[in-house]
Amino acid sequence: MSPETEMLLETSALRSGYGSSVIVHDLDLQVNAGEVVAVMGRNGVGKSTLLKTLMGVLGAGGGTITFGGDDVTRWHADRRSRAGIGYVPQGREIFPFLTVSENLYIGLEARNRSRTQAPPWLFELFPDLAGILDRRGGDLSGGQQQQLAIARVLITSPRLLLLDEPTEGIQPSIVQEIERAIREIRDQGELAILLVEQSLDFALRLADRAYVMDHGNFVHEGRAGAENRAVVESHLML
Repeated sequence: MSPETEMLLETSALRSGYGSSVIVHDLDLQVNAGEVVAVMGRNGVGKSTLLKTLMGVLGAGGGTITFGGDDVTRWHADRRSRAGIGYVPQGREIFPFLTVSENLYIGLEARNRSRTQAPPWLFELFPDLAGILDRRGGDLSGGQQQQLAIARVLITSPRLLLLDEPTEGIQPSIVQEIERAIREIRDQGELAILLVEQSLDFALRLADRAYVMDHGNFVHEGRAGAENRAVVESHLML
């Protein structure tokens, strides 16, 4: 099976939630190696809960999660990270009192202790970071923090990147930079991306396939792209 069609992540009848409240209902999801898949829907329909469950931050209440052929349903988040799942949560969660360089070093240390500096390709993806390495994370703009959060995960060389609302609250110029970086990553074909995103245009420009979520269920799955905007948009209005 070629890398383009190799199944990397698959869920079957996945359920999760908080206490007795079930938020995600029996979801079947597939992400192939090298593919960008978007999950869209209104606020509160379960998108972030899905990503937390895939990362292991939130335990599954039922069903299975398979990653790279392994059943990871009961694996803790740190084990999933070591297996190659990277996660950039909503709100970014960088370390505000550490510098950009120190934030990146934490990512390096998590993956390869022999390295002390970020690789040059990281600053080709996010050139703005190269000039602010000594600034504290908390002093950065929201867009710079988002770039740092993505870079800190990419430095661990994941096989799958989970991105939760990467454009939320970010100025348009930085959104363009993030889109360019994701496009470059996608075109290299070595990293799969599962993208939760409110911006329909942003998601459809980048994604190969799109799921639409409503009340914890998928109500649509199909090809992305501008030519499929009307179909996706009709399900978002349910």
